[in-house]
Amino acid sequence: MLVFIATSMASTTVPFFFRLAFKVLALLASTVPFFLRVAFFFSFIALLVALALQQLSRRWLKKEVPCKSTKYLRKWSKQEEQDAADDIRRIGSREGSHLKDLFQNYYTQDHQKPMNILLTGVTGYVGRSLLWELLSQLEALQCDKMAANDIPKVFLTVRSKRGVSLDSRVQKLRKDPIFQHLQTAWDRHCVTVSVGDMRNENFGMDAGTIRNLEKSNITHIIHSAADVRFTPPFDEIAASNITVSLQLQQFARQWDSCRGMIYLSTAFVHPGQGSSDNPHPDSLVDFKRYDPLELYHSMLGEDNAILAKQVKEELGFENNYTFAKAICEHLLLRDPDTPTKILRPCIVGPSAVLPFPGWNGASPSTVTGFMLLIRVGLANLFRIATKDNRLPVIPVDVVSVAVLHAMISLGEENRKTKKEALEESPKNIANLVWFVEVTPSVFRWWSLSQRFSTWRSALTVLLLQVIDEHPSTEKSLIWAFNVLPLQLWQLSRKLQTPFQTKRPPSQESKMTPEKCLKLLDLTNDYSFFMASKFHFQSSVTMPAWLTSRSYSIRSLLRATENFTPEFARTVPKSLESSTTEMFNYVNLVPKHRSDLWWALTQPNGNLTTRIIGFLVSKVLRRACGRVLVDLSSMAALAEELERDPDAPLCLAATHRSFLDFILLSYVAFSMPEFGLKIPKIAASFQFSSLFFSAFLQGAGAFYLQPGGKLNNAGLFKRLADFLNSKEHLLVFLEGTRSRDRRFLEPKRGFLHALRQAATENGHTDPLVAPVVVDYERIPEQATFENEMTSCGKKAALSSNGLVTWLQKLISKEVQLGDIRITFAEPCRLSEKDDVASFALELQARQKAATSVTTFHLRAAKMHLGTIRVETLQRAIVDLGGRITEQSTSLDLISELSSSECWSLHMQWLVHFAPLLHCKGYEKWAEWIAPGSNRTLTNQDISSDPVLVVLSEIQKLLDSASALGMQAKSLLEESGIPEPTVPHLASTIATLDVDGCLKGTTLAWAAAQIQTVGARKALPGRSTTDEVSSKATLAAVVPRFKNIGKASDTESLGRWGFEDSGFKLVNSRLGSGKRVCFQGSRYRISGRTFPTLLELFEKITKTLISGGPDHAPKAVQKLSLPDEVSTELLDLLKENGFTSDQLSTDVDIRCRHATGHCLEDVFRIQTGEIGRCPDIVIWPLTEQNCFELVELARTFQWCLIPYGGGTNVTKALSCPPKHVDPRPMVSVDMRRMKKILWINREDGLAEIEAGIVGRDLVEELKKEGLTMGHEPDSIEFSTLGGWVATRASGMKKNRYGNIEDIVREVRLVSPSGVLSQNHHQSGRAHEGTAFGRTSIGTELKDLAIGSEGNLGIISSVVVRVHKLPKETQYASILFPCFEMGAKFMRDVARLSPALRPASIRLADNLQFSLAREISAGANDKSMIMKTLQRLYVGSWLRWKPESICACSILCEGDNEEVAFQLKQLRKILGKYEGIEMGASNGASGYEMTFAIAYIRDFALSQGIYGESFETFVPWSRCQALCDGVKRDVQAAHERRFLPGKPVISCRITQLYEEGACVYFYMAISGQGLSNPCDTFAAMEHEARESCMRHGGSLSHHHGVGKVRSCFLPKVNSPALNSWLRDIKDGIDKQNIFGARNGALSPDAIGVDLCQKGGSCEYATDGDVTPSDVTVVSSQTSRSSQSSGSPYFETESFSSLGDTDDEDEAEQSIDSLQAQFEEASETARSKLGSNISNQDKLQLYGLFKQAKHGDADPTNRPSYLWAVERAKFDAWSSLRGTTKESAMKEYSAVVRNLWLASQ
Repeated sequence: MLVFIATSMASTTVPFFFRLAFKVLALLASTVPFFLRVAFFFSFIALLVALALQQLSRRWLKKEVPCKSTKYLRKWSKQEEQDAADDIRRIGSREGSHLKDLFQNYYTQDHQKPMNILLTGVTGYVGRSLLWELLSQLEALQCDKMAANDIPKVFLTVRSKRGVSLDSRVQKLRKDPIFQHLQTAWDRHCVTVSVGDMRNENFGMDAGTIRNLEKSNITHIIHSAADVRFTPPFDEIAASNITVSLQLQQFARQWDSCRGMIYLSTAFVHPGQGSSDNPHPDSLVDFKRYDPLELYHSMLGEDNAILAKQVKEELGFENNYTFAKAICEHLLLRDPDTPTKILRPCIVGPSAVLPFPGWNGASPSTVTGFMLLIRVGLANLFRIATKDNRLPVIPVDVVSVAVLHAMISLGEENRKTKKEALEESPKNIANLVWFVEVTPSVFRWWSLSQRFSTWRSALTVLLLQVIDEHPSTEKSLIWAFNVLPLQLWQLSRKLQTPFQTKRPPSQESKMTPEKCLKLLDLTNDYSFFMASKFHFQSSVTMPAWLTSRSYSIRSLLRATENFTPEFARTVPKSLESSTTEMFNYVNLVPKHRSDLWWALTQPNGNLTTRIIGFLVSKVLRRACGRVLVDLSSMAALAEELERDPDAPLCLAATHRSFLDFILLSYVAFSMPEFGLKIPKIAASFQFSSLFFSAFLQGAGAFYLQPGGKLNNAGLFKRLADFLNSKEHLLVFLEGTRSRDRRFLEPKRGFLHALRQAATENGHTDPLVAPVVVDYERIPEQATFENEMTSCGKKAALSSNGLVTWLQKLISKEVQLGDIRITFAEPCRLSEKDDVASFALELQARQKAATSVTTFHLRAAKMHLGTIRVETLQRAIVDLGGRITEQSTSLDLISELSSSECWSLHMQWLVHFAPLLHCKGYEKWAEWIAPGSNRTLTNQDISSDPVLVVLSEIQKLLDSASALGMQAKSLLEESGIPEPTVPHLASTIATLDVDGCLKGTTLAWAAAQIQTVGARKALPGRSTTDEVSSKATLAAVVPRFKNIGKASDTESLGRWGFEDSGFKLVNSRLGSGKRVCFQGSRYRISGRTFPTLLELFEKITKTLISGGPDHAPKAVQKLSLPDEVSTELLDLLKENGFTSDQLSTDVDIRCRHATGHCLEDVFRIQTGEIGRCPDIVIWPLTEQNCFELVELARTFQWCLIPYGGGTNVTKALSCPPKHVDPRPMVSVDMRRMKKILWINREDGLAEIEAGIVGRDLVEELKKEGLTMGHEPDSIEFSTLGGWVATRASGMKKNRYGNIEDIVREVRLVSPSGVLSQNHHQSGRAHEGTAFGRTSIGTELKDLAIGSEGNLGIISSVVVRVHKLPKETQYASILFPCFEMGAKFMRDVARLSPALRPASIRLADNLQFSLAREISAGANDKSMIMKTLQRLYVGSWLRWKPESICACSILCEGDNEEVAFQLKQLRKILGKYEGIEMGASNGASGYEMTFAIAYIRDFALSQGIYGESFETFVPWSRCQALCDGVKRDVQAAHERRFLPGKPVISCRITQLYEEGACVYFYMAISGQGLSNPCDTFAAMEHEARESCMRHGGSLSHHHGVGKVRSCFLPKVNSPALNSWLRDIKDGIDKQNIFGARNGALSPDAIGVDLCQKGGSCEYATDGDVTPSDVTVVSSQTSRSSQSSGSPYFETESFSSLGDTDDEDEAEQSIDSLQAQFEEASETARSKLGSNISNQDKLQLYGLFKQAKHGDADPTNRPSYLWAVERAKFDAWSSLRGTTKESAMKEYSAVVRNLWLASQ
């Protein structure tokens, strides 16, 4: 039966929602079990009942409760506002005098003293209102013309409360919006009095404060402070409300200047409710036989309050509050000497007029609290209205005015004496009572005005009627509909888990259950006073226009809005105009609405549209204050559609945000009565890649392909279908988002296609309606600012970006303010129209309809500070602009960045563009608004506001233009002749000392005007076409896919295998490019990384073209200038070396001359290699090595050992030929790769040194063993290379560094084969080795770290271990690097057995890169990455830009690994880390092999990068990481380089003393004439920074030649000399002449690069090697004695130290003169003269050199020492690197050297 009924109903002609519901019901009824059918059936019935209730509620309310209150909401005119305020300020005066007149009359009396008022309770509701009115009246007295002693003062008693200081409370009070316009009055009149606990004697004030008050001539005291709790203990309420009042009266009695006191009581002091015949009088309460003084004492506890309790119950007082107030009144009026007036307000409600209607202070209370609870859905029964009852409420502004009237009249009565005034005073007590009607009709209007939901209003009205007819049900209904829902909500909140969040029933509520219950308790306490029928004698007469109904709508309703997000509290002037919104604008997202119900019951739209409508409602309500539609403009469009219903309609909207796509459809969906259909959206093709693109297509969107012609058959057919179906279209004239709010040049292709489609299909001329969507803040502002401060490329639309924005939305970080939608006058697109002119006309109408809000105007103060907002507003109006008077929901001007302010300026600058065009600013005018010359008219620009604003705008534009020219000149002088627009814009921002242009659209405009013009490559638009390389015509080279095993061939000129690496591929969608990883040997092989280039752009802040524009200019084929002598080949072959052991191939020789540092890679790619080995030899045995060394000794060859070529220290570079003319022979050891023996029992093995790391791992794995040494270069580096460079591996924690692993080495040297034999038998190979001996210096200690200087390492005895049974990865996430570093420090302090084999901490940048590499384009990985980001960002509240990650690898037995992880988890809890799983840990180690590939791929995109490492103690670890990053940033800025430097670090190896920190640094080469040299200088400064902040010179990379110049800072001169002596003892002929480390020329002060220069161990020239050796050692010692380049003041203490008796003084003077003459050339090269101070410092170095170890009689030695000291000083003074300074002085060195011969 159920299936039959549902199926039948689904086929009938019923509304959409019913048909859909019946279809679902029919489907479910036929497929699900019976019990589920029953559940679904009753759910369906409940749904229908709810729908019926909604409709019936509307009809019932309309019929039973007619609404006739709209007239009370009309907007008052200015005159009416003033009249209303004047009427209020006359209330309380017996003669009807205006309060302003009374204050002025007070000061016209000659005998009157200055008015000084002591005000209590100023932080309360009534106190704030009193203070506002007081300041307003005092400000009107023109006190600036008074003498200082005559200026009235208001003394405010404030105390610290609940931990909040007095100053904080005063500042919070002062920042209240109502005091915004009274800051000057506050400074002039307000004096803060610091009090303690007012219940104590003298209010807890010290004696000094009391004396100051006595001297202040207080004339009046107003006591408005009170404890307003109804049921506190008697002693507390007596102390707070009675003792304090009596003490104030005592002060008034003691101070002769004081004329009396005003005391605020309550109208409910009389027990009972009164009656019409006997209302509560304005007289004291009759306590009958009881003395109020005794009752006061009883309340304080004299008799444990027995008497007070008895009297309260006997007389029928409602609560302790009214009882205490009644007693206090009696006691105050007992004082005959102090005139005291008592005012009794009833329930104090929101203001009627002042400071603005509906003002209710800082928090809801009483009647406002009731309304707020109902409005936000937390209560249902508003128990204040009955048939014959009115609510006793008095507006707060009426109370304040009455108090001040009483105060002034108190002064008038005290002209004679206090006693006479008291006797003459006819009345000392006044009831301030008024009644307000809150009837069902008011609820009805609240419902229709979208303030309360329809069904909730109907329920409230119905319940009130039930209570009126059946009073006994009141308590039960209140409990059921008010208390129970709140308690259930509170219970549900307590039961939630920490991982769940739940909003209140209404999302607009921002109150917790506890606050709601507290508010409900308050309103329940007041329920007696609000729901009972009271009768009073009242002293208040309200104006005729102020009726109870108008007050309930204008004031009570607004007071509720003040405490909901729908209504932002702003300045009173703005609030006063908010009533016009319901007539001129409609808000599409009212706060109370049930969005799902609303979306499903709308008359238009399919299911997709309804779902989107529901979701958009939620998003807009969360993000925006209001979405306002201009009703008049929309009505005009509706009228046009009625006149011609068959005309095709196309909405041409402005495009500022991606929300534009949704907003106009949302308007049509929300307001179907205007006849606007939900339009079909012509969206950008980028939207097709979003995950919700299917929803957009379901809602009618279609995508336009970029870059192609629009007049294609597919588009014509689609447009024809739309026109035939009479659908409405939506298109964006500008084609792309203009997020800086400028008008861009309109696109015309779509209009061409639309016109042609309409013409060919016989339709009437299309109607094109311009639409303007105005934002106060755009959603993409943060992204736009990031683009402006980086490369300027518009971020591509992505699901990831949308999720990030939604995450911020959920976290309440998005505040867009108001969105206003205006429809301009439509135009007809006829066949005769010129489309270009038509598009400009549409845009002109959009400009005219653009709205400017007060938010935009206030933002102008940041850059137009001298211009008042009113002046700017008048100027815009004079130019025809629209200023909206509605209040804004934003007040964030102080939080706005300069970039956002400039974007806000564009909202109104469009009106000034034509004027700028007339004033000669054509480029600027076209940039602001294209076609501005078309809108020129005979505008009257003579008005003063326009001229003033225009002048300021011109100044700003002139300043920006001047900065643009200055920046371009500066970059040209810095060697960047053709800077890119982003580079120029960033330089402009750097030169802008005020900082108002940094990251702004104005800086970009200035940069574009200096480069490509104002209308090209606009900021925020893609400039890819501008920088992309042009395709050339050339034959296509075929590519072949290798079948079978991957090739192990190593790449030439880049890292890694030839078949692996990152490569650009064309994207199938759009014109973008993606990155993929070729090959098949790695886990990331074959993956695509769609956002890797974007990540590069993000971190470098530059635009990457995806081409070789700024990359090294690669050569097709390498070539070398010199031919290899055949004699060398023949000689080697004659001595037993075969042809396959020898090679003179150019590529092989070039590879053996370079390592893998950036400079080496750059040299190979550009072909500028320099000197290479003449031949490459592969020895096969140790005997081969020995024979080769003997040949080198005999024939004077230079041998350079070669392992894997992975060094990054230029250790393989050959010395220039003029320095060492000998043949260069590279000895490649990689064919010596045997394992000679393995001793499993001792855990040792002897292995030939040439074995490559990956082969060693495989060979030992076959034996079930491992060496455990796995450096990042393990795929290519060799065992001998590890020993020679003193390497370290990632598993150092478990297996140790290379020095811990090596037991013995064999070294082939010119002196023979060096080895140590510890065995008694004397045999060389016993198959084992000793773990430790004590026989002095061991050979392995010399060989480790020798860097090829001593000989060839032929074999090594190493420790080996069994393969681990268990290998497990882990990963940890930390909120910041500092937390991670502390965690690593604690791990390092564990015993070695508890540490994981490897643990690495990567900073945020490397973490981001690792996530990109690990995820690639894999959908599952992308989803997981998104979920993780949401969890970390939204739940943990971590900052995405500071998160870092730790990758962990544990090895060993199962128990061992488990125990290690357990220990790590114990430490983890201390540092807020969270585990992220094994897969993320494995991904972290993937970066080990990918990072070098990334470096070379980045180089192909013009990014120059390199790594360097250091050891740093734990005490300096964080300071070093931060300091190096800061110094690199400073060096980058000092050179005005493009973009931002990339500087990242990670901690890789742990020690108890410290850790190894690995840095990665990169810069963009855009526009640089020599980017490689620039990077080298930057890298040098980075290494200097490492050492300056406490780091070592190297941890495991070695020294080579790159770092050798730092050795004098590390090694003492004696140590360097000893190392060279060892070298001389082993290799007297310098056969192994690689010159690395301590033997490098830089380490001893000789320039290799200067042609003709001398060097140690030179084989030609007049200087012998021994002589040069002495020179070198002496030089180093002299340099060391003169101090490091970073001089301290004490270094020059010997400047004045002269010794006339020194025999060498004359030679010093002569040498100085000679040096000054010889260095003129160098000074001219540097373009700077040496100051006198610099000369003194240099002369002091001469003196230091003289007193050093250098011998003045040995002229070469002494000259070298002097020059080295001079060089160090100059390098320090100039702030340059040693390399660059040395090049400048090489000529001087040579001249001095020649002079010494």
